[in-house]
Amino acid sequence: MAGIGVGVFSSMLGVAGGELIIPTIMLLFSVDIKLAGSLSLAISIPTIMLFSAIY
Repeated sequence: MAGIGVGVFSSMLGVAGGELIIPTIMLLFSVDIKLAGSLSLAISIPTIMLFSAIY
């Protein structure tokens, strides 16, 4: 549900989801910012690789 909310909100603002997923991970799972940033990067890498290959 958080992913859907971040996706809708970021597409309305025209920003990438990475800026919004870090605070979401921190609030929902009570982790520190370093772990949240690492998880955000791990989430983004497959998408980046896929669309880079398609492009």
